[in-house]
Amino acid sequence: METKYFSYQNKFLLVLIILVLTWSCEIFDVCPGIDCEYKGKISSEDLISVIKYYQDEHVRKSYGTYAYQCFTNDDYNSFRNDKVTDKIEIELKKSRLIDKLVKEIGKLEDTERNELLKRALATYQPTWSELGRISGEGQTVAGQQAQKDIAFTIVNLIKDELGI
Repeated sequence: METKYFSYQNKFLLVLIILVLTWSCEIFDVCPGIDCEYKGKISSEDLISVIKYYQDEHVRKSYGTYAYQCFTNDDYNSFRNDKVTDKIEIELKKSRLIDKLVKEIGKLEDTERNELLKRALATYQPTWSELGRISGEGQTVAGQQAQKDIAFTIVNLIKDELGI
């Protein structure tokens, strides 16, 4: 008899834990990844912010020529080998944000939507050579390429979700 009670108690606790984890965003204001950054009203312009969020998360700022001061070719190789863009896409597909963003972008006229997607693809820092100096305002070639990869991945995800 005690084993049944213990078993029911364990099942109840397991269900309770699952419910708490499922509702954690609403109850405890705890949520995974990108959903924490974008609460409330979403606009189509938030696409650019989402791209910059992931670029900031995965591409180290570059401000000097030493390896610890910039995003190097080795960093880019690790970025590619670790399939960072695939992980971003998976995270976004799981997030509630992508549905809201797709809905808002879908409301735009074709020309306005195409302009937004074009701007989104162009969301990356200039290289130091384009700036003409080494500065935190710019990025290494490897860093810029990683930023472009992130923008491309997110824009393609939006296009896929919109069916365009």
